[in-house]
Amino acid sequence: MKLEPSAASGFASVASYLKGLKAQGAQLPSTCVVWTTGGSQLPVEEFDKVLAQAKSS
Repeated sequence: MKLEPSAASGFASVASYLKGLKAQGAQLPSTCVVWTTGGSQLPVEEFDKVLAQAKSS
């Protein structure tokens, strides 16, 4: 799935949010929705550059 980098960051936010809830002993929600965009406006060269940076870290 090809996503804009800023849209993909939503997945990390959900993970952090759920971890915080669990640490507080809260009942975890049954469904989390992350709204993403496809990156059709991001040039292929720029997407490849960002993807390479993510793979190297």
